[in-house]
Amino acid sequence: MAATTFTLATQDGHLVHGILNCASDKPGQKAVVIAHGFACSQHEYLYEAAQRYFNAQGYDVIRFGFYGSGEKARRLEQCDLTTHAKDLNAVLDHFLPQYGALFLAGHSFGGLTALIANPDNVRAVSFWDTTLYPDTRFAEEDVTFEPSLQAYRYRSFVDVLIGPAMVHEANNLDEGKLNALAAQFKKPAQFLFAGDGTVRSHEDAFFAAVPGPKERAVIQGADHFFTNGNSAEQLLSQSLLWFKRFSQPSVVPVRKPPDIQP
Repeated sequence: MAATTFTLATQDGHLVHGILNCASDKPGQKAVVIAHGFACSQHEYLYEAAQRYFNAQGYDVIRFGFYGSGEKARRLEQCDLTTHAKDLNAVLDHFLPQYGALFLAGHSFGGLTALIANPDNVRAVSFWDTTLYPDTRFAEEDVTFEPSLQAYRYRSFVDVLIGPAMVHEANNLDEGKLNALAAQFKKPAQFLFAGDGTVRSHEDAFFAAVPGPKERAVIQGADHFFTNGNSAEQLLSQSLLWFKRFSQPSVVPVRKPPDIQP
């Protein structure tokens, strides 16, 4: 299987770093793009497992970082959901001419990013335990503003720095705004939730707002990163079935991703 690294220049002077893993010794006709979660990288266990799984099924796999340590890469504290969405669309636009079919998988904040990006150039999207209502993610008990750094310290399993723009934008994505984003998302959308993940009190209303082909399922016993038992295999096999359902092209109007209003 061939593997190559790539970099893409952004309009604001940064570089997006990623890796393309081909299913054979050269690029094929279909690929899965993976959008990673908050405070993660493209090299997490779940995304590497997805790369191996989809390669074995004949799909090339494209992984990239929304931030990282590479040359001119964004740092997490320089990001917000809008920059994530722009970078995701830049990656999709770059690879679209090379593939007859692109599919998208977004995990956690990567799924929320896919919702905001609202891409027209993919066949179908699988949302992996996506953060639907992040207004509680950056609650006061979880973040502390550091004046000397002009950033927030987010306390999780490790402390990370996030910028004020990310905190403000995420905390203002309430139920109504996210349901409005859902209503504009026309691509086939599969929502796979972790049985041991976050309780989403507004999930039903959000799902009902999605107008296009859709399905949802809960993978029982799975944690947020799908490390328990064979939960990763269940996640990936259900995603594969979803992508296969939409292997043929469809024509939809081109539209811009919606702006997020505070």
